[in-house]
Amino acid sequence: VERAYRSGACRVLAATSTLAAGVNLPARRVIFREPYKYADKGKTLLTPTNYKQMAGRAGRAGIDSSGESILICTQKYTEADLKGIINGPDTPIKSCFMEEHLRKNGRGMRKPMLEAICSGAVRSTEDI
Repeated sequence: VERAYRSGACRVLAATSTLAAGVNLPARRVIFREPYKYADKGKTLLTPTNYKQMAGRAGRAGIDSSGESILICTQKYTEADLKGIINGPDTPIKSCFMEEHLRKNGRGMRKPMLEAICSGAVRSTEDI
């Protein structure tokens, strides 16, 4: 998908909020058809961090001189809801590999490291 997009063979990419958060492709325009995402708990309003992560694909420095984000909404969302999504403060992000989390949950780096080796993504310490 990334090669097709970069070569121009694919000019439009439609994605779920989950895929959009992991897509590392530049875009001139990012369109949100709704101000929410689906999660384990059902439908939840986008957080400012979610919005900025996905909208940040538009107008990448060094690739485009400008970009735009369009948020399409129904009347059931208040102006305060929408301003909160767009202008609200970022939520602090904590890595699941942080020492405190590892001790608390009894999980470590073993599984992610083995997955990287088995997939061929890492072959030696020079690849890290």
